[in-house]
Amino acid sequence: MSSNEKHYDPLDHEPLPEGVEAPPPLTHTMAIVRWTILIGISVFALIMILSSLGLAPWEARADDIVQYHCPMHPTYISNQPGECPICGMTLVPMDNKDTKALKTQKTPEAGEKKETKDEKTVTTQYVCPMHPEVTSDKPGDCPKCGMHLVAVSTAVKKESAPPDKTGKSGQAAAQAEVAKYVCPMHPEVTSDKPGDCPKCGMHLEPVSADSTKAAPQDSAESSQMDDMKGMPGMESSELKSDTMSDMGKAPVPGLVPITIEPERLQLIGIRTAPVEKRSLGDKIDIVGFVTPDETHMSNVNSRISGWVVDLFVDKTGQYVQAGEPLMSLYSQDLYQAEQDFMVARDALKNSSSDSLLMSMRRQIHSAARQRLNLLGLTESQIDELEKTDLPSAQMTIVSPFSGYVLEKNVLPGQYLSPNLTLFTIADLSNVWVLGDVYEQNIPYVHANQKAYMTLTAFPGEKFQGRIAYVYPSVSEKTRTLKVRLQFPNPSLRIKPGMYADVEIDRSRDQVLAVPAGAVLDGGDVQYAFVVHDGRHFEPRKVTVGRSSDDWVEILSGLEPGEEVVTSANFLIDSESRLKAAVAGMAGMPGMNESAAKSKEPVSFEHAH
Repeated sequence: MSSNEKHYDPLDHEPLPEGVEAPPPLTHTMAIVRWTILIGISVFALIMILSSLGLAPWEARADDIVQYHCPMHPTYISNQPGECPICGMTLVPMDNKDTKALKTQKTPEAGEKKETKDEKTVTTQYVCPMHPEVTSDKPGDCPKCGMHLVAVSTAVKKESAPPDKTGKSGQAAAQAEVAKYVCPMHPEVTSDKPGDCPKCGMHLEPVSADSTKAAPQDSAESSQMDDMKGMPGMESSELKSDTMSDMGKAPVPGLVPITIEPERLQLIGIRTAPVEKRSLGDKIDIVGFVTPDETHMSNVNSRISGWVVDLFVDKTGQYVQAGEPLMSLYSQDLYQAEQDFMVARDALKNSSSDSLLMSMRRQIHSAARQRLNLLGLTESQIDELEKTDLPSAQMTIVSPFSGYVLEKNVLPGQYLSPNLTLFTIADLSNVWVLGDVYEQNIPYVHANQKAYMTLTAFPGEKFQGRIAYVYPSVSEKTRTLKVRLQFPNPSLRIKPGMYADVEIDRSRDQVLAVPAGAVLDGGDVQYAFVVHDGRHFEPRKVTVGRSSDDWVEILSGLEPGEEVVTSANFLIDSESRLKAAVAGMAGMPGMNESAAKSKEPVSFEHAH
């Protein structure tokens, strides 16, 4: 054997001992997977055990979930904060213990058995509260009004126990003895211990043993009234008779009196005010603008044709005195008239023994003088002309009174005719204000009534005047009556064209009135809610008169001293309409049929 040949060792071909050889591939990975599955199964088993025993910590947290309900409609419950879809009020949180009590009342624990001799079959249907003829086997919305269908659980007796002496079955008598506290808003919520209602949060009221025992009901109609107790909004045991028996002094169609507890009133934020006699505003506010006094305005005209020679007042707005020259005018007609006057004057100076001739000369002289006067010459100008021997072809036109030149329509050298207005002069020592009065205030405006004017140019200062004239017609476009007021203006500070705010004194007669927010307008009827004992609300039809300063006159329907709702009355209105609608369902055919099937109380729950 050569040295290059390898020596054969039999140990190299023998299997290795156990634990020394290498493990198969992925063995470690499979071990991790097996342990993971084992741990998961163990955790799942632990969770199931804790859940079955009621010891799971997450169930305790679920019990702490806060639910929200509407103070006005406590049957509406939501898991999230928001607003009530019926009245728009903010949802308020419910107490956890009330929620638990509600769940306990609605769903008794499994295995709990009631000891009763009657066998019952419970069926659930969904009915529209507004249209009871609409029924369904599934939750949803009413196809007529869109309201959520309400779950109706009806228990039908198959076998009844013999009634006791009071006319009730043994079970009903036992419940009457146990139930000592009841919710005023939801009579179906009863308890043998004091506490709060799980639906609306109101305190349960104690009831006596006599009140829990009712008289036997002999007909389907009496059982129907008892079955309707569980419906939302029904506080009385006799639904229709108690609701409709006392509608108040002046009932309003579609509304019924309601009762709201003080706790709910605080959440709603209702405010009231008394009906009282008061002055319904002592002034009338109008607006107007300043104009010149038309009785102190004048248009200056020329009575003869001619040409302007000199223009002494050549600016608009210039102030002139009475008798001050305005302009001079050249006229051939005036020159001819003056010559005729002088001839008549000279003829009259020549005396004659003929009386008839002298009488004729005097008439001619008088006619010539009158002609000059008609042409525009004053008596002083004619007297001065009579003393001279030379006629003048020019005439001076003077101002008739003191005032301001509002218009000037002449220029030097201009030819004038009698139909042309030369100047418009106004005396502004007295001014007018033309204002508009609305139709409702027309009966309270008359002549010589005091008025006070304020101007933007003089803030805080009032100018006293009076109504000078009330115009006889109303404007068809603005539906206002125009009045003319007169104000003295000795200092000439009030300028024509100024915008004026005017207050007119009005008679201060005491009338029966309420705040404007207390009256609700239903289109063809106005009404208000009268408060009795702080929690009873009666809709009352009223007749309103005039209104002013946020107050409304009441002609009929209310008496002095009564309390009316002034704010949040729309919530009371919606509650009253809802109660009237629910009460009206008692006479519907659909409700009569459902009430005749069973005498057990019907419980209503909102379908979510």
